[in-house]
Amino acid sequence: MTNLKRVSQKEGVWVIFFYSIYSFLNDILIQFNIAGSENKYTLYSLYTIVEYSCMAYLFYKLITNITVKWILLSCSVLFLIFAFYGLFRAKARTFDSISVSIEAILLLAFCVYYLFERVKNSNSLFIYTTYQFWITVALMIYFAGTFFLFIYAQNYFDNANFFNTYSLINATFYILKNILFSVAFSVKEDNTNYPIIPSK
Repeated sequence: MTNLKRVSQKEGVWVIFFYSIYSFLNDILIQFNIAGSENKYTLYSLYTIVEYSCMAYLFYKLITNITVKWILLSCSVLFLIFAFYGLFRAKARTFDSISVSIEAILLLAFCVYYLFERVKNSNSLFIYTTYQFWITVALMIYFAGTFFLFIYAQNYFDNANFFNTYSLINATFYILKNILFSVAFSVKEDNTNYPIIPSK
């Protein structure tokens, strides 16, 4: 059991590392217009798909309830079909707010459930000593902070004033998310098991 747990922990860190590198490279392509302005919406849409895939995979590994795992898997298949269909149908000429909003709702739900499961079943006294906690908190803060921003983006993304506001808010939460990811990478996990004291 201990070996499986260690493999899962390494796997989770590598998923986040891959996601962070991909996110960084995607931002460079968009910010410096390397891929061309006509392809920027395609890059945004592909980013949504890759981001969701990485996070869904991570939560699939972390969540232990079999029923919730099946729900996660079913939601993920439906979401990815929808996201790819939206990408090819619209030919990525606009920001896909619907896919990003659905992604945010799904990942927020997985985050909340994972923390609930961890608090309910944990025999570890300090939940914040795990990298999973910091990743989950980072995702919750990022998606909660940018949710309404993404909803409005489809209609106003080409508006200069909105884009400036969008860039500022998104960058703030993006930096905060990456700071918390850094904390997750640097956390030395406390594997001490504390006995659960039953309440009277």
